[in-house]
Amino acid sequence: MVSRVDLAAVADEVIAEGIEFGAYRIVRAAISAAEVLVLFYTWGSPDRLIGRIYRDSELAEIYSDAAAPAADIAGSIAALDLGPPPGSGVTRRYPWQEALGLAGVDVEWVNELPSAELTPTLHYADPSWVLETRSPSRGVPAPRAPRSRGSDTAASSEADTEYRYSASFTPLEFGDETDARNG
Repeated sequence: MVSRVDLAAVADEVIAEGIEFGAYRIVRAAISAAEVLVLFYTWGSPDRLIGRIYRDSELAEIYSDAAAPAADIAGSIAALDLGPPPGSGVTRRYPWQEALGLAGVDVEWVNELPSAELTPTLHYADPSWVLETRSPSRGVPAPRAPRSRGSDTAASSEADTEYRYSASFTPLEFGDETDARNG
């Protein structure tokens, strides 16, 4: 029997690695039934949302010890999977993305396609990453009408809207230096 890996601790460490050192930025992390870790991240450009799946059983096999420190597992994920440019993947949307605040967002899956029946629970959401809408004709933010349940007018206006990801960074200060990655 394969032991369990603490996916929540691994997610926390991957997020911390990305904030401190990574070329990637974790936008959302979710866990499904303590068996699947789903990471959504940007790499280089905030306009491309990338998704990766990590299974508890596969991580336990790779590390041959579920007691391996989460920091070690996260360090390997950060260095081998998230640090290098992600390459191209398959773009898909899933109904369960809505529960993660990613309804209607195309995600480029680079290691495997998740199941449509997956039921992930949000573990982390980057508060500074937001989905912006832009009017395709003017290139400026389109006004957002308040949505009410059962409103068809909001759905029809979405057809004329182009989606774009936006992240606003505040430079981190370390002594006299400013973190150049955020500027």
